[in-house]
Amino acid sequence: MWHIESLTRFARPLVVVVVTFFGASIARAEDTYYVLIFGSQSEPKRPRLTHTWATFVRTVGDPAGPVARIESFTISWMPASLTVRPLALRPEVGTNLGLHETLRAMYANGESVSLWGPFRVSRELYQHAAGYKLRLESGQLAYKAVDSRRPSPSISNCMHAVCDALGIPRGTIREEQVQGVAASASIAALLVAGRQGISAPERDDWLIGRLGLSGYTIKRR
Repeated sequence: MWHIESLTRFARPLVVVVVTFFGASIARAEDTYYVLIFGSQSEPKRPRLTHTWATFVRTVGDPAGPVARIESFTISWMPASLTVRPLALRPEVGTNLGLHETLRAMYANGESVSLWGPFRVSRELYQHAAGYKLRLESGQLAYKAVDSRRPSPSISNCMHAVCDALGIPRGTIREEQVQGVAASASIAALLVAGRQGISAPERDDWLIGRLGLSGYTIKRR
């Protein structure tokens, strides 16, 4: 016969497991995912001085309250030389820059920077973009400023890298028609129209400061 003390000792690990499981579920439910779309260009606009990139953010905890931490990564596909050559016939080695690396490079080129978002996105979209970042940085893709003349999934410009990360089919936006700010605006519009991205509440603007963007001159779109 089981004694009460034995049952209590036996049940304690089960209680711990149940509490841990539901606690983890609640923590996951509170995670929130975002994307911020950036575009830059020179004035007057020159195709070689334009760029489109995106930063993805995961917040751990309730975004309406104190946030324990944030995690972020950026899709900013550039030639390794950082010199964009729109007339180049061959693809070249590419590099994926971080958010602040990109901003410094764009300002060094004399480009103005615009921002759309933050937009709230699903965990699945965030994870898809994270997987695409790994592919970019594995050396599987090359860079080409105009990549639609001989389309290939292993060649991309900056705009199509962001589209691929967001699951937007190539050909939806063509680099012959838009670059820089116009390309980024088109991506943001597609996100909202397809309900993949939902405009975040104004209270989510705290992300701007947490990402270290407050010290930059950025046009909010």
